[in-house]
Amino acid sequence: RGQLEGAVVVMGSATPSIESYYLARQGRVQRLDLPHRVDNLGLPRTEIVDLRAEFRAGHQGILSRRLREEIAAALGAGRQAILFLNRRGYAPHVICRQCGNVVSCRHCAIVLTYHRDATLRCHYCGYVERAGANCSLCGGILSYLGTGTQRVEEEVAELWPGARIIRADRDTTAKRGQWETIYGAFAAGQADILIGTQTITKGMDFTGVTLVGVINADLSLYQPDFRARERTFQLITQVAGRAGRKTPGGRVIIQTYNPEDPAIVLAAAQDYYKFYAQELRNRQALGYPPFNKLVRLGFSGPEEAKVIEAAHNMSEEISRVSNKIEVM
Repeated sequence: RGQLEGAVVVMGSATPSIESYYLARQGRVQRLDLPHRVDNLGLPRTEIVDLRAEFRAGHQGILSRRLREEIAAALGAGRQAILFLNRRGYAPHVICRQCGNVVSCRHCAIVLTYHRDATLRCHYCGYVERAGANCSLCGGILSYLGTGTQRVEEEVAELWPGARIIRADRDTTAKRGQWETIYGAFAAGQADILIGTQTITKGMDFTGVTLVGVINADLSLYQPDFRARERTFQLITQVAGRAGRKTPGGRVIIQTYNPEDPAIVLAAAQDYYKFYAQELRNRQALGYPPFNKLVRLGFSGPEEAKVIEAAHNMSEEISRVSNKIEVM
């Protein structure tokens, strides 16, 4: 659009994509650095909590002991806290422990998420069904595994019954105007704790927030995507930036089962340049962008056999057109 209109395009981010920053380093786009926070405030102090150690110590809660301490301290000081978990609903997986069946969407085969209103929802196509107690295949008892924002909200409410809590995810912001209402209420100090998904990670400037808690930093780390570490780094860095924006002494608690992973360690240190250099080496070794281009072709249809056949036909056609294209 910028080329069509003869306009200057400004892209701004505290965590540019690897591809964008590579173009800047190559001199193909102009780079402008903003090395300091507004008003020269320092970055919040960040602490990584090893959830493996929490488990070994017998602590079974969603919130680690350190995060509980910091939430209590923030509430006691009349400050606000943000808790980030990039997974909505109550339990992300519903499984039969007898036969191993994972309850999936009948339309798109995506795993259904259990919600607190006793429904199972597909977060891909929007399909909804009532949650049952028994497996449709073998009749076994269904179990609800994992943690979503609704479950975090429930635990926080049990621990601090007097705290004013707001949850911001796609379930609470789906209707027009709901996000503006939530934002306005939290900004005005009408709530003490904001719990949410990536909706709350960037673009917000709350004066009263001194604590950010990352409930599980591993959720995006092992996604089947070559950008998984990059996205993990971006999400942690962005949400950490919500703490202490107006008041010195902000704190960030990152809970993880992988405390040594570079994406988490460098996000905690807010060291984008070191992460970029490390990630670029990995991308080059594996032939990923920005050193090569990837194209994903998706096929869908009502009959699986015909979809598979169409995909195979396309693969063969591409291979015939050029031997320089690797088809996987």
